[in-house]
Amino acid sequence: MKLGLILFFILNFTNLYCETIKVPLEIENKIYVELKKLENNHKNKEIVRNILKIKAEYVEEIIFKHIDSIEELSPKSIVPIVKILGHFNTHRAILTISKYAEPYQKKRANEEKIERTRHIRITAIKSILLTLSKERIAHTIKYIKDQDPIFQSSVLRTFRKKKILEGIVPAYQVFKNSSSEKKFNVKVDAASLIINLSKDPLMKNNVLLNMINDANIHMRKAGLALIPDGGNANDKEVRDRVIEIIKKSKGGELELACKSAGKLRISNGVDLLIKTLSDVKNPMTKWECLYALFLIKYDKDKLKILIKEQIDKSKTKSYLKGGDQIRFERLLKYVN
Repeated sequence: MKLGLILFFILNFTNLYCETIKVPLEIENKIYVELKKLENNHKNKEIVRNILKIKAEYVEEIIFKHIDSIEELSPKSIVPIVKILGHFNTHRAILTISKYAEPYQKKRANEEKIERTRHIRITAIKSILLTLSKERIAHTIKYIKDQDPIFQSSVLRTFRKKKILEGIVPAYQVFKNSSSEKKFNVKVDAASLIINLSKDPLMKNNVLLNMINDANIHMRKAGLALIPDGGNANDKEVRDRVIEIIKKSKGGELELACKSAGKLRISNGVDLLIKTLSDVKNPMTKWECLYALFLIKYDKDKLKILIKEQIDKSKTKSYLKGGDQIRFERLLKYVN
């Protein structure tokens, strides 16, 4: 008796799960016509909007009926179809989009692996993460460690923009293991995700120190640019390193270091900033020195004098051009 009931439930559940949705012929033809239009016009957003107006379960059913043949005939047409699937919350839709995030596809005839275009893969990741759920995140998180650096960077940026906290730990592992020149952008994007999303000051300080101590000036500049306003808890080493960079650097790195001194409110850097203001000729570096002094809450009257000096000098010397002079005048008004 019990076995009979179990078999009854299994068979009924299987039939329910496997039942294909019957799409009215008129609607099937309408959907198919719109999908065919995408083959030669895959960037047309109006076609996509028209498809999304039709009942979701019908659209999904027809897409699954034709998706393999569409990819074989016109791979570019898959891009908008993958975007459409991102609007559906069924398990089948999510699994299918995940397939298009994979680096290779198989040809039916000989099972030969062929490389999937990066554009399709990036579209698939963005489509899966159109809405957030544990299942969707689980299908994408592995791609933070992908072998294609450009794709990897895109995944990291998407996780950061979507504020997906599950990406912090794998991003930190990627950051520590990305030392080659090819992985430069990957390392910066991983760092950006960590600085923006992590609540662990130790992790964030380690990331910043690693970057601003790097032998590569571009990595140091990227690290300085990522320093958050107000800094992190227990970031004395970061602050000390910023002071060192101001003393030794020049050009764009010096400008970013002065800006960082302001963001970190480094009060013991006031004298150094005033000296730098006097020594450098670059108007943007001068402006960053003055704005840093403002953020550090340097004496307002003394700061006004310093700003006025720069404006007065511009009247006798041509180092301040129109836009730069306006910037200094605005800062003076702001301080007032």
